Amino acid sequence: MTPQAFISEHRSRYPHAYFVVQSDDAVAQNVATLRRSEFELWQKLVPEMDADFDAVLLSTSRLTGLPPNAIEAILVAHLRLREMPCLDYVQRESFLLDSARLKAIDQALARVSDPEVIVEIDRRIARYLVPTRPHQLLPSAAQLRRKVKDLVRLLCPEDKDEESREPQVYFNHGDDGRSSMELLADTPDVAEAEAIISAHAKRQGINQGAALLSLLKKHSSAKVVLNLYRASDIPNAPGFMHGVGWMSSEQANELARRASTIRHIDTAEHQISRAYVVPERLRAFVAGRDGVCRFPGCSCRADKAQMDHTVDFSDGGKTTPNNLAALCPHHHNMKTDARVFPIHVGEGTLLWLLEDGTWDVTQPEGPLARKNRHWVRTLAQKMTARKGRP
Repeated sequence: MTPQAFISEHRSRYPHAYFVVQSDDAVAQNVATLRRSEFELWQKLVPEMDADFDAVLLSTSRLTGLPPNAIEAILVAHLRLREMPCLDYVQRESFLLDSARLKAIDQALARVSDPEVIVEIDRRIARYLVPTRPHQLLPSAAQLRRKVKDLVRLLCPEDKDEESREPQVYFNHGDDGRSSMELLADTPDVAEAEAIISAHAKRQGINQGAALLSLLKKHSSAKVVLNLYRASDIPNAPGFMHGVGWMSSEQANELARRASTIRHIDTAEHQISRAYVVPERLRAFVAGRDGVCRFPGCSCRADKAQMDHTVDFSDGGKTTPNNLAALCPHHHNMKTDARVFPIHVGEGTLLWLLEDGTWDVTQPEGPLARKNRHWVRTLAQKMTARKGRP
């Protein structure tokens, strides 16, 4: 049965049904036009299978202003429709799915490789997107994600064992001086951890959050290195830490009090090492200058990136900040493969020559970048002036 016949047969059972977004309301009609325009635009931007996907992401990012990772998620979601003819038919007929919903479906299918399972999920999701009553609400992206995940668990029971993966910890640093961390692990492990934390809290007469921090600090023998970037010559200067971002002078003071070593790395800007491997002091400076991976549009943290010699060390390039840049492994490989060519043009600015003959310029974004040093100085002056008011 063709996708059209399959959907038509199912829809014939509910002749008067429709989603609210398909109503005659002017707002619904305008948003429907936007969804259709968005879908048709991204369909035109989907590359051929043999195209250089990285080059497509970069050129599309330059034209749209969207980050490459966001573009990749959208394009991959559109490519997914080629595997799902029934869903593709529903979408091209009604344009119900925006990018968020398409991405939710694709991401929920990420671990499914069995073509027969894809076919069955395609049919069921397509039916799910056929309304069964008048004025029905369109499923949200979250509802579609849950629906697909439920189908994956139902149709791929062997995947249940795969869900017992290594525990994961996620950290979220807020702008209000408060941060959170989340542990994702198998239920027995989390239940045991909860019992341990609760028992320690009761024994110490503290709450569970304090008990968790106490246990982490008490039982860890790991050497902890936290690079806090802060101007030493400016009173009340804010601080910067990778993964956290900028923090107030009070928070920076608290972290500085816990430090066992303070390094002044301003002079590292002009330091030259004879070694190929970048010394820790130079690495800290480059990470603090760059902030993120220096490839256009990439936002990977510089402290997690690799140190790349812009002019290769084997070709005489020096191990010095004026010849170093933080690149994530993926974009480091692109540079190594000579698919892109960066050039240092002064003060950490990089000019990127691309394969298609175009070029881009990226500037450092870290706390040691000159523009941020000026910002720190003016901000600290304002903070000092405010504290001096009666």
